[in-house]
Amino acid sequence: MLLISDRIESFINLGDWLRADLEQIRSGKNTPLLKVIDRAGQENGWFTQDSVMSSLASIAEWMTDQTLNRWSKDYYLSEPTHMKTVAVIMAGNIPLVNFHDFLSVLITGHRILGKLSSQDKVLLPFLAQKLIEFNPEWKARIDLTEERLGDFDAVIATGSDNSARYFEYYFGKYPHIIRKNRHSLAILTGKENPTEMKLLYSDIFQYYGLGCRNVSMLLVPEGYSMPALFDQWEGLADPTLHHKYKNNYDYYRSIYLVNSQPFYDTGYVSVKKSEDLASPLSVLHYLEYADIEYVNNFVKANQSHIQCIVTTLVNTEYPTLRPGNSQCPTITDYPDGVDIIQFLLAL
Repeated sequence: MLLISDRIESFINLGDWLRADLEQIRSGKNTPLLKVIDRAGQENGWFTQDSVMSSLASIAEWMTDQTLNRWSKDYYLSEPTHMKTVAVIMAGNIPLVNFHDFLSVLITGHRILGKLSSQDKVLLPFLAQKLIEFNPEWKARIDLTEERLGDFDAVIATGSDNSARYFEYYFGKYPHIIRKNRHSLAILTGKENPTEMKLLYSDIFQYYGLGCRNVSMLLVPEGYSMPALFDQWEGLADPTLHHKYKNNYDYYRSIYLVNSQPFYDTGYVSVKKSEDLASPLSVLHYLEYADIEYVNNFVKANQSHIQCIVTTLVNTEYPTLRPGNSQCPTITDYPDGVDIIQFLLAL
């Protein structure tokens, strides 16, 4: 039987092992984890070594003694009255994007039936096997598959607005969390310092902009100098060195040129004025605002489509993150703002 103390200990062990192995890789050693990272990159060209290691380092921060014990005590986690099988339909836009679901289902004492994305089918099974090595009792509680899902009691599904309609149709009769498209934005004041602007760059371009926590739109004050912003990004990592990103950049740049649409061409991203929170890959939208009331109204109108907001503003009407933190969610930064632990405890 896996008591809450056993479950926490297993994930602490996984976190300790992961941090140690990542440090070995950084020091130039060839480890089994590095081979798995390379294989994940072969399966999905977007999963570069840097991207996968960034994702692994981020989730490793959740799996510490202090974090997991504090988290469990916040919810008074113990043993579920009835263990349930929770189907988790996973996405593959960035490495291990559904690891938090994996952790949450297991830490609350349930079984996971995970439908792996074809774009990310290497990393999670490897980590799950490490968890089983720490405690063999996990084997009966973890089932990761690429096949059609069998019997289950609840569903957590991550996908697009289109796939969400499919999920609602097929899984609506079960207790469920169904996630749709979300996007992130940054609110600039014009008073940000160079360090903050460089950190914003990572919020936009880490994982090549493929994540829902990547900033896809800037709200800037009227008269803001966009070229001055681009100057502060000079010399930072160039995403067009990745051929798939560059293909997207060339494609949208060509469309805007052919259609005589005004935009800023930085050489690595097309920056275009638009009210649309969602921007195509390799395109960054921006919108000017006259006052904070406009900003607040924009956020309120788009709240159901916003994943996170990056800004140096304080005392806002909505939760925000400082520049550089959009891709570093804490263990309680629940996707779409839905508390997955409360959902699982209510099953």
